[in-house]
Amino acid sequence: MSDVAAGALGNATVLIKAGMFDQAGEVLDQLVQEHPEATQPHLLRAMLAQAQNDKAAMATALEAVLTLDPNNLNASIGLVGLMDDVTLSEDLLAKLEPALGLAVASDHRALIGLGAVHVARDQMEAIPGLIETVPAEILAGLPYRGAVAAIAQRLDKQDHPEIALKMLLQVVERLPDAAGLEGVLGAMAFRADELDLAAHWLDIALKRDDSDSGIVFARATIMLRQREWQPLLDFVRPYEEQFADKAYLHELRTFAAVQTKDEELADEASSKLMMLEPESATSLTYRGLALGVMGEEQAALDKMREAIAVDPEFAMPWSHLAGMLMGLSEIGEAEEAARKAVELDPNNAIAQQQLGLCMRDLLRQDEGLSHLRLATELDPDNPTTWRAFLFSMNYAHEAEPADIAAGHKAFGEHLAKRNEAAAIMPAKPKTGPLRVGFVSGDLRRHSVGYFLMPLYRHFADHADRLEVVSFMTKDDTGDDVNKLLKSKSGEWHNIADADTAQTVETVRAANIDVLFDLSGHTIGDRLDAFAQRLAPVQINYLGYANTTGIPTMDGRITDAVADPVGQTEKWHSETLLRMPTCFLCYSPGPDGPDGEELPPPDSVDGRRIRFGCFNNLSKVTAQQVALWARILKSVPDSVFIFKSKQVSDPSVRERMGEVFKAEGLDPEQHIDWRSGTDSHKAHMSMYREVDIALDTFPYNGTTTTCEALFMGTPVVTLRGQHHVTRVSSTLLSAIGRDDLVADTADAYVARAVELAGDITAVRNGRAALRDQMLSSPLCDAELFTEQFVDCLTDFWRANC
Repeated sequence: MSDVAAGALGNATVLIKAGMFDQAGEVLDQLVQEHPEATQPHLLRAMLAQAQNDKAAMATALEAVLTLDPNNLNASIGLVGLMDDVTLSEDLLAKLEPALGLAVASDHRALIGLGAVHVARDQMEAIPGLIETVPAEILAGLPYRGAVAAIAQRLDKQDHPEIALKMLLQVVERLPDAAGLEGVLGAMAFRADELDLAAHWLDIALKRDDSDSGIVFARATIMLRQREWQPLLDFVRPYEEQFADKAYLHELRTFAAVQTKDEELADEASSKLMMLEPESATSLTYRGLALGVMGEEQAALDKMREAIAVDPEFAMPWSHLAGMLMGLSEIGEAEEAARKAVELDPNNAIAQQQLGLCMRDLLRQDEGLSHLRLATELDPDNPTTWRAFLFSMNYAHEAEPADIAAGHKAFGEHLAKRNEAAAIMPAKPKTGPLRVGFVSGDLRRHSVGYFLMPLYRHFADHADRLEVVSFMTKDDTGDDVNKLLKSKSGEWHNIADADTAQTVETVRAANIDVLFDLSGHTIGDRLDAFAQRLAPVQINYLGYANTTGIPTMDGRITDAVADPVGQTEKWHSETLLRMPTCFLCYSPGPDGPDGEELPPPDSVDGRRIRFGCFNNLSKVTAQQVALWARILKSVPDSVFIFKSKQVSDPSVRERMGEVFKAEGLDPEQHIDWRSGTDSHKAHMSMYREVDIALDTFPYNGTTTTCEALFMGTPVVTLRGQHHVTRVSSTLLSAIGRDDLVADTADAYVARAVELAGDITAVRNGRAALRDQMLSSPLCDAELFTEQFVDCLTDFWRANC
C-alpha cells in the first residue's frame, strides 16, 4: 500500500480510538474500494465493529480477511472468539482450519481454535487425534495445558464430557505429570458419570491445592451422588471454617445430616445457611428438610411453602412438599405439589418419584409406574428410586410377570456393575451348627416380625443344627417383638448407621454360613451389600413378594402353591426353594385378641351384610374396586368397610367413590370409611364387624389375610400367575379353604355373592374357621421350623 493509504489506515485507527466511528467507517470504506486486495482495511473494520460491539459486522470483516489471506492466523483466532455469539457458516468454519492447523504446535490459541472448530462441525472424535499432533514437550507447557482444559470445557458445554475425558486421559498419558489438569479431569469424569475416576483425580488435585472451593465441593458432590453421607460430613469438616461463607457447604452438610437423621447437625447447618441467604428459596427448602428430620412437621411444611412463595418456579420445594404431604396421608395435595415439581423440572427424579407414588395411592398404579420408571432412568444410582419403582410394579394391574421380572433383572445388573461381588467363599468343613443370619429393618412390631416369631421361638429346638445371628438395619424399637427376637438371637448386630462398606465388613466378620435377606425392595434393605456376597449361601425370604433380581441371591423360599413347579422359575433370579406346606407360619401378634371371644352371630347387624378390606391402599386398583362394587350390587343392602389411614384424605374417598358411581352405586350409602386404629388389638377387633373379607389383586394380602382368618372372617381371593397374586391362595390352601380361591374376576364376584347368600352359616362358622386355621400347618410353628431348618440345610449342602 502507498504511503497515503498507510496514512489513511493510521487516521482510521485514531478515529476508532477517539470514538468517531462514522468518520472511521467512511475512511475504511474508501480504502477497501481503492485497495481490494489489502487485508489491513478489513482488519481495521473488525476493530471498528468490536468497538461498536457489533459482533456480526466483526465476523464479516474477519471473513473478508480470511478470503484474501487463508493462512491469516489472527483472523482465524478472532472468528473462533466470535463462535459463541455469531453463527458461522459451514463453509467459513472449513476455511478456518488451514491457518489454525499450521499453527497448532506453535501457538496454543490455534489449538483452542481448531478444537472449537471441530466441536462446531460435530467432528468430536477428531479431537483426540488433534491433540496427538502436538509434541509432548510443547503440550507440557502451561499455555497448552490451559488450551487442553479450554477444549475440554467446550466439549462439556456441548454435552460431550465423555470425549473430553478421553482427550484428557490421552494427554495425561503423554505428560510426566498432570499438574493443572487434575481438577478438569475430575470435573469431566464426574460429568461423564465416571464417579470413581472423578474422585481419583479430584483427590489428587486436592493434595496439590485444597484452596479451590470448586474442587472441594465437586469431591463432596460425588459423595452426595454415591450417598456416602457420613464420609461426606467427615470430608467437609476441615473446610467448615475456610469456606464458612459458602452457602453450598451448608447445603451439603444439611442434606447429609438429614439423611443420617442427625437432628443437631441438621439444625446447626441449616441455620448457618439461613444466616447467609435468609431469603433464598434454596435456604428455606433445606431449612424445611432439617425441621422435618427434627420432628417439627408443621414448621417443615411452612418452610417449604415459604420457599415456594419466594420462588414458585423452583422445583425442589415442590417435590419435598409432596413427600411431606404423602407422609401425612394428604395424597391429593401431595399429587398437586408433585405434578407442579415435574412441570417445572421434568428431569427431577425425586419429583417424578413422588408423583408416581401419589398416583399409586389414588388407584392409578399403572400410570404412576411410568413416572417411577423415569425416576430410575434419571437417577439410576439412587436405591430409593429403584425401590419405589420395583415395589410398585407389584401393584400395577397391567404389569405382566415377565415385565416385572425384567425390571428386577435390570436392577440386579445395574447393581452388579456398581458392586463387585467377592468370589464365592469356600465352604468351611462343618463340624457344628450352621451360622444363620437374618438381615432386616423389621425385627420389630411389623408383619415381618410377626411371621418371624414362630421361627425364633423354636430355633432353640434345633440348636445342634444352627446358630441365629440377627442384623437390624433400623434403630431398635424396644417393643415386645423386637425384645423377643433379640432374646432369641445368639448374636444381635444393629447396623442402622452402617454404610454399605461397613455393612459388608460387619456381616462378613460374623462368619455367616447362610444369610437371609428379609427385605427385598423395601425400606431398610441391604441389597447393595448382598450384591457383594456376604456369605457362601444367600437366601431371600418373607419381606418382599417377588424376586430381588440380583445375581448373588442364591435362593428364595416359597411353596408349590405360591410358585407352582415349572411356572414361575423364569421370573426369578434365585433358585426357588419350596417348603412342603405353606412358606409362612402365622401366630397372632403379642397383643392379639387370642383369649377374647369371637363375636356371636347376632352381634353384627343382622340385616346388612358387611364386606370389608383392610389391605394397604397401594394394593387397591380401580379394577379391584369395580369388582367390589359388582359384589355389593349383587347383594342388596350390603355395605363395604374399607380401612386405611389414608381415607381421611377426601381425594382418596373421591377416587374410590368415582369407581362405585361408574358401577351405579352411591359410595356414601355403600362404603363405610375407617381410618387407622390406635393399636394392633383395636385393628384386630375391627374384623368383628366384617362378615366377608375381600382380598386385593394383583397384590394379595398376607398379614391381613391371616388376621381376618384368625378372627373367623372368610377371605375371598383372586389367584393369578405369579407369586404376588397367589399368596392368599397358599394361606387358604394351608388351612383347607381352597373353596375361597377364584381364578377369574367373575368367579371372585360369584364366590363372594354365594357366601353372602348364606350369611347365617358364615356368621355361625367364625369359631370353626379360627379353629380350622389354628390346627392347620399354617399355625404349626414346631413343624414349620423343622421344615424351614431342613430347607436351608439342604440348600447349604447342595451349594457348599
